[in-house]
Amino acid sequence: MYEMLDRQQTCLAHGCAAFWTVDPKRRMILVTNPAGITVTLDLSASVPLPEAFGTRDRIPVALAFGVE
Repeated sequence: MYEMLDRQQTCLAHGCAAFWTVDPKRRMILVTNPAGITVTLDLSASVPLPEAFGTRDRIPVALAFGVE
């Protein structure tokens, strides 16, 4: 856990728009922004994507786990 938090801090400190922590056991994604706010998203939710990713502005959490 310490290693993941260290990576999160490093990425966010160097311009990362959001840091995703993927929890395959619980099938959740935690999204943390540079302000340190973390949102936990389950299979029923979608993760917002930065504009740089083109036309798709959200990705379903279920898609990340291969659930349809």
